[in-house]
Amino acid sequence: MNLENLEKTIKSIKYEYNSTRGLARLKTSINRIKSSPMFHARAEKSEDDSISLDKLRAVIADIKAAYEETRIEKELKNIVSSIRKTYIQHWKEDNINFVSEITEVLAPDKGLPTPVLSVCGRGTREIRFTRYLAYYLDSRNNHGLGGKLLYHAFNNECRAAGLSQNWHKDCSVKPECYLGDIKGENGSISCIADIVITGDNFVIILEHKILAGESAHPEIDLSQLERYSRVIEDNSEFKDRVRLKILLNPSSGDNGKHKGWIQLSHAELIERGIKLLESESLTSAVARENLTRLLIDLAAGPYEVMLEELESIYLLGESLLKEKFNARKALKFDRLTSEHEQIINIIREG
Repeated sequence: MNLENLEKTIKSIKYEYNSTRGLARLKTSINRIKSSPMFHARAEKSEDDSISLDKLRAVIADIKAAYEETRIEKELKNIVSSIRKTYIQHWKEDNINFVSEITEVLAPDKGLPTPVLSVCGRGTREIRFTRYLAYYLDSRNNHGLGGKLLYHAFNNECRAAGLSQNWHKDCSVKPECYLGDIKGENGSISCIADIVITGDNFVIILEHKILAGESAHPEIDLSQLERYSRVIEDNSEFKDRVRLKILLNPSSGDNGKHKGWIQLSHAELIERGIKLLESESLTSAVARENLTRLLIDLAAGPYEVMLEELESIYLLGESLLKEKFNARKALKFDRLTSEHEQIINIIREG
């Protein structure tokens, strides 16, 4: 190949480059060729021709290498593009119906079930929430749930303790129930459980913690639950009954930390309530509404934060349905719906 043809070839290769790195390398190689004595050589030969030819061969090798890099990068771009298209296709196939449903459920004109205690600023007051929960656990109250919530809430623990299948029938449910006294340095210390549920041959003592931990007492070196355990053992009313001690708190904990107490998280209790909402046994619209409000209160946390997050989910869903697909929005939608899965499920079922 003569120099004229070589220069044409170099120019044609140059136009084929899309890679910034390959193009930069190619420009360097072109400049090396143009600075070579051989590029300006006449028909005569000089003593330096062999050296110039070696340089030219090295430059040509550089051009080939740069071209190969560009070709590989193009292939990688095609692979990445193919992966992205496949991801979008699969994401839409797996999620588009869910996005459509959630967006419809969370539409501003539809409204949301109101978490009464959270709206009133009482959702983190243990005594008020405990009374609220106790009301719906008691089958004698006219909420439409009968004993269904009591059964779904604690059936796992009661069956594990050997109670009969119908253990929840005709139970007494008392909030702020006196358990007994324990001796302190300067007198008796009263122990009052948040909820006590009494059946034919068993008793469930439920202690509920939302923000605060166990309350200490200056007159005795025992934790609150240890004090309660002592008086439960000494209580003559509980003597011949199966005793279940349950600690209800926002998050799961170490069951070994509180000896003799079964730890139940809000998330677990909500899941059990959702199963009741999903069941065919709950046919009353009023009962469903009452249970939905209770579960929303249990799951809501700070109400303002929940509303902001649900609005974000709605706006992201609208964008994913109506605009060009955006992977970041899809990932954020997935994250937010996962974080608020329980609230969304409650709203869907309610």
